[in-house]
Amino acid sequence: MTRVELLQLLVGQARTNGFEFRRWYVGKLGLPWQSARHAVEMLAAERRYYALLFSHEFASTFWKPGELMTFQVPMQSFTRRMKDGSIGTVQRKGTRDGARGRMRGCIT
Repeated sequence: MTRVELLQLLVGQARTNGFEFRRWYVGKLGLPWQSARHAVEMLAAERRYYALLFSHEFASTFWKPGELMTFQVPMQSFTRRMKDGSIGTVQRKGTRDGARGRMRGCIT
């Protein structure tokens, strides 16, 4: 897969989520608009794709808000040296937490 093809896929995904590529291209780079294909080729040829990839506007539409995720940590026990120097057993209760997965890693 070439850099142009990869950029087309990334821009396509962001456009699906509401990213206005033409407005960003003309506004941020100040270049005249000819076509989406030409714009992606210009980004790839002049190594301006960093401006796109690290743009907050692009990233926030590329990574659309995620679903509610629940994290579960199982109950555990282990031994450790206590403050007074003795060896003791630590018992930890299992925990459960929920969070919205926006721009977070995938947890399965």
